[in-house]
Amino acid sequence: MSNDTRTTYISTFTLRLIVSLSLSFSWNRYVYNPLSYASSPHRAFLRKYLRGRRETLFLGMNPGPWGMMQTGVPFGEVSSVTGFLGLDPTLPVLSPARYHPSRPVAGFGCKRKEVSGERLWGLIEDLCQVYNIENFFATWNAQSLKCFKSCIVRPNLA
Repeated sequence: MSNDTRTTYISTFTLRLIVSLSLSFSWNRYVYNPLSYASSPHRAFLRKYLRGRRETLFLGMNPGPWGMMQTGVPFGEVSSVTGFLGLDPTLPVLSPARYHPSRPVAGFGCKRKEVSGERLWGLIEDLCQVYNIENFFATWNAQSLKCFKSCIVRPNLA
């Protein structure tokens, strides 16, 4: 299987997982799906780091407004994505059709820090001083979906 095929498979699998949970939104004015509007950097991340099977999945239930919502990369604080992960900051990030006025999407132009993403990638960067980054990503994967307080997400477990 080629890297592009694997990338498409991982993206498709993630979207199917979201749908299979039968998420229903009681008020969907501000639902962010960075796999859609930030698909270019997301796919670049998958192609670069997530090839083949993984033993571990970090699943972020609420990506930060200044991280993955901006870059499309899980836990994707901008300086970590462009620095440590080395992704191209010129990759296009669109704006969602509807967004909360206090949470606009500026893509790689976002100047705010996502503290949790900065801490996570900082820890991984420190670990990669001992274990190289390819070894780390040989066992790791992450995905996320974002919804603000203005909506309630309920999995249909029936």
